[in-house]
Amino acid sequence: MPVVLRKVSSASLNEYPQWQHDLYKIYADAPEQRRQLDASQVPLDAPTFVDQSLQAGAYFAAALFNDHLIAALRVQEQEDVWQISHLCVRRVTRRRGVASRLLALVAAEAAQVNKSLTSPLYALEMPDHILLQKMGYQLDAASESYLWHVRH
Repeated sequence: MPVVLRKVSSASLNEYPQWQHDLYKIYADAPEQRRQLDASQVPLDAPTFVDQSLQAGAYFAAALFNDHLIAALRVQEQEDVWQISHLCVRRVTRRRGVASRLLALVAAEAAQVNKSLTSPLYALEMPDHILLQKMGYQLDAASESYLWHVRH
């Protein structure tokens, strides 16, 4: 499914208010553990999860198709790495390669600015492990996360 990468921040939601509704739908479809900001928290409802993520300085990398966001993942930028988490695809568009495409687009964007990606293990389910491994992420037991390094 051809999708376009969009960075969704508080500022972009002012310009595209429909995106906020789309993000709420994406995370309303998500398993509860996808709506925990960290491993020690209880799951939040979708609007609270999205709003608190943005207030914490994160943004969402999202897949846009036919003027609607159909998938998203949370990005927290750090000095030399982007932490990605909370990948979710709308239930009606699952099993069409959207998650793989979104991860590939985010990796390409990270490579352009010479950043590595990391994904913490706490919020991953078995299909996530398989997908990340297929895409070349390496498990780092010490940091309890998957790592993807920029290839020069």
